[in-house]
Amino acid sequence: MTQFSMLPWTTGAAGDGATPYTQEQSNNFFRFFDVRNPAAEGVALGVLNELAVSGSASPLSVATGAAVCYGRYWNDSAASLSVSTPGVGTTGGRVVLRCTWATRQIRLAVKMSANGIATPPTLTQTFGTTWEISLATFTIT
Repeated sequence: MTQFSMLPWTTGAAGDGATPYTQEQSNNFFRFFDVRNPAAEGVALGVLNELAVSGSASPLSVATGAAVCYGRYWNDSAASLSVSTPGVGTTGGRVVLRCTWATRQIRLAVKMSANGIATPPTLTQTFGTTWEISLATFTIT
């Protein structure tokens, strides 16, 4: 078994800090330390307002907080998210935190089901491409 420790060792020093940490090592540190199930967890409890989602109409509000989205750390200020009104019936939606490898960004987003489908859309969780964690689900008529 290989043993390895990291953070807060200064890279370039002796021992496990002798070489700079790779991006993968840093991501795994956050993923393993903070999240036991990356498919369903990620919000850092007790940090600011825990990314709480509120509102009963567009826009929805996401409070301050922090999260780990498949090994990537995210922390930002409160945000407003617009929700489109469906053309037909009641439509399900989901507020997600989305990690996108191609753009190297983590952003809040609203996902909507097709018009008239009340069930919230499924999460996209494809490592190396797009990984989403759910912050809230809702319906809009």
